[in-house]
Amino acid sequence: MRSAALLTLAAALFLASARAGEQRPPPPADGDADRPAQAVIDAAVARGVKWLRGEQKRDGSFGQGPGESALVLLALRHSGVPADDRACLRAARRLERELPDGTVYGAALGVLALLAQDEELHGPKVRELVADLVRAQCRNGQWTYSYRATARKKSGDNSNTQFALLALAVARVRGVAVASRPF
Repeated sequence: MRSAALLTLAAALFLASARAGEQRPPPPADGDADRPAQAVIDAAVARGVKWLRGEQKRDGSFGQGPGESALVLLALRHSGVPADDRACLRAARRLERELPDGTVYGAALGVLALLAQDEELHGPKVRELVADLVRAQCRNGQWTYSYRATARKKSGDNSNTQFALLALAVARVRGVAVASRPF
């Protein structure tokens, strides 16, 4: 249950809204009464960051596997938490130790999180994960859960495929050499 809550909060951090019962500030001046004021959004993000920090384990991980830790690191970095923050540093070190874990989710989210954390420092690990993802593409162009078996499979699924393609596209944009075959 805690793991599901962790993933939900990390994935939805930017969409957080004010808690029920809190007084809302007046609507924005442009008349869009349905759009929350920036202060409300900032407060919700701050609450989410505080909660995520409290969920970090002593070993630097969040949740049960590296995919969850990577998703939380990515959420922290995109929420304005600096790369030199202790929680981010611990999570990145944990990802360096745990990856590759043989899963497309872990590899793809690891690429995204480590690039967001420190592109130069984590470059070797990112390149390793990118190479794993490229090799793991199924014969029909998709990816499946375990990339150690993926290349032998005929087809994968859309969820793993979108994570793999997102990670490979972001890596390519950030200057990492990515073969054109997956695209």
